[in-house]
Amino acid sequence: MSDQGPSRAVAAILAFALPPGVGQAYLGLSRRAVTWFVSFVLLGLAVPLAMPALGAALGYRTACLVYVVAVAARWIAPVVDVLALKQERFDRTKTPLLVGLAVGGVIAALFANALPTRLLLLESFKVPGGSMIPTLLVGDRIFVDKLVYRTRAPRAGEVMVFAFPENHKQEFIKRVVLMPGDTLEVKDGHPWINGWEVPHCKVGTFSYGDPDTPSLRHGGELDVEFLGEQAYLTLYDTASGGLTDRGPFIAKPDEYWVMGDNRNNSHDSPTWFGGRGGGVPRDLVRGHALSVWTGATDAGLDWSRAGQAIEGPTLPNGSESLQGALDACMKARPPSSHTTPPPPT
Repeated sequence: MSDQGPSRAVAAILAFALPPGVGQAYLGLSRRAVTWFVSFVLLGLAVPLAMPALGAALGYRTACLVYVVAVAARWIAPVVDVLALKQERFDRTKTPLLVGLAVGGVIAALFANALPTRLLLLESFKVPGGSMIPTLLVGDRIFVDKLVYRTRAPRAGEVMVFAFPENHKQEFIKRVVLMPGDTLEVKDGHPWINGWEVPHCKVGTFSYGDPDTPSLRHGGELDVEFLGEQAYLTLYDTASGGLTDRGPFIAKPDEYWVMGDNRNNSHDSPTWFGGRGGGVPRDLVRGHALSVWTGATDAGLDWSRAGQAIEGPTLPNGSESLQGALDACMKARPPSSHTTPPPPT
């Protein structure tokens, strides 16, 4: 190595382009590199773990902003540290570049194969289709809490990500409507559980463009549905053949039945397995959908949807005229004793 020692500029580039600690390792500062690496891993675990609590306390829009700031700081701070170090602290006696590459390789392997955040805590999921319109739009990217269903069972009314029972390589997102052992009937498109109709309130008519065929528009009745602790919007699309009757179906033990909020445009439990119907076994459940962190349009990302909570009815853009009707429905929301299905007989 030359008498000038390792380059601060190279270290800054490594600190920015590679995980924290690599730039410090290049300068030969092993302890400093390990400190940055450990803090990087701990922060990567702590922030996603805190997201559900932050969302509940601050609102998911603010929580998403906190998440973005934390991620940005995690990458910028090591660069600032490298630039602030005094030249005489650089260690010229080691092979710092090899040390840096080794640390980078370990972290890259951690990211690619066993990132704890992705596997255990929080994951991003891209909504592939329109089955959850109006709650979720095509191309929405959402945060999925992968921890909560490790500690408790899914609850009726929650939005859940799971492996598709007919093809485990595919992941779906739907709303839970039926608990193990319950009976489901679909009458005029509306779910009935154990002979009890899920309460709903009419909001008005709503239309949206078909993502695959822009010239085609779908339209129908927008309702608020009340199930368990959840209130959410559903759409009964008249352009897709009108309302349908299905069932009755009985959920097997340890199995959850799901439906899309876009009731007539959703491949869900009542239509699976050739129309015989089917639920999601507990071992195929992947996580609980928390909030949108960005949407998508033909022009690119749609940041106006960033932080939008998935729980609770929120009107999609273009339907603001229905806000008064939605507010009236929420004001008349039934008590929880009237939104809980009776036990199976």
